[in-house]
Amino acid sequence: MEYIVEPKGSVLFVRLSLGDELFTGIKEACKKAGVSQGTITSCIGSLSKTSYTFVKSEAKSVTKMAYRDTIVSEKPNELISGQGTIGMSNGELDIHMHALMCDVDGTLFAGHMMPGNIVAATMEISIAVANTGRIAREFDQTLQFPLFQFKA
Repeated sequence: MEYIVEPKGSVLFVRLSLGDELFTGIKEACKKAGVSQGTITSCIGSLSKTSYTFVKSEAKSVTKMAYRDTIVSEKPNELISGQGTIGMSNGELDIHMHALMCDVDGTLFAGHMMPGNIVAATMEISIAVANTGRIAREFDQTLQFPLFQFKA
C-alpha cells in the first residue's frame, strides 16, 4: 500500500497492490494519514475476488428496503468506477462504497461493496478529506437501518 496526502490535507491518494483487501487497505491508509472522514471520489483497478450486494424491496414502501445476500465472485474483473463515504461507526472507520465492474466476458455488474474484495494487480483510490463537521453512521428510525449522518 502506498499513499500521499496533499499538503493542506484535502486529498488522500492511495494505491493498493496485489492481494490487498480493498476496505482494509483504505482504512489502513486513512489511519496512517490521520483521516477519519471523507468521500471516495475515484476508485479504479482490478479485483481477483469481489464481494458485493444490492438492495431488494420486500414491499412497495422504501422503508422495507433490505440488502440481498452477499454475492462473491472469484472471476477477475476491472473495477471501472467506485465511489463512497468514509466515516466513523462505533469508534471505528467505516466505508460505504458502490462500484461498477466488468468481468472477463465483458459483462457489466454493479452494487454495494462488501468486505472481502481482493486486489488483482492494483487499485487506485482518491479520497476527498472532510476536515470539518462529522460523518458518522447512526441508526435511521425511518428506514430502520444504520446510515451515514452528516453534521456540521
